Amino acid sequence: MDADKISFFDNNLNNAFSLKEYNNYGNICVYVKNIDLKFINSVYNDFIEYMKYIVNKSLEISKKFNNNQFCVHIYLDGCTRKNFSLSLFKKINDVFMEGEDDILNTLYIYNKNPVCINIIKLVKQIMDKDTRKKIVIIKQ
Repeated sequence: MDADKISFFDNNLNNAFSLKEYNNYGNICVYVKNIDLKFINSVYNDFIEYMKYIVNKSLEISKKFNNNQFCVHIYLDGCTRKNFSLSLFKKINDVFMEGEDDILNTLYIYNKNPVCINIIKLVKQIMDKDTRKKIVIIKQ
């Protein structure tokens, strides 16, 4: 992905996605309430490429600490159905799980809204058994 596209997505998605080093792993933070599905749908293919870029950047952080996995944090506070698309989630999940290597360490889901439990149940059904074991739900 070229630098102009990376800059474009960094600027347009800075409130929805961030990348951090924590506990010797690269961590991708996803703030679901800040996801603009109309924007993502308008640049869908480039967005998927950007997600691959983010995964690679998180793995680069982890490799500095001799780890070959990364973590994902999904914050559901304030999200509604307009912020969530099951088909988009499936595609992003495929990007996170791409390849034969087991690169996901833990998937943290932060939830304080009981309504979001239904979304979590739905999402878990499309994940493979190994990934389901890596999900940690944190009720804040």
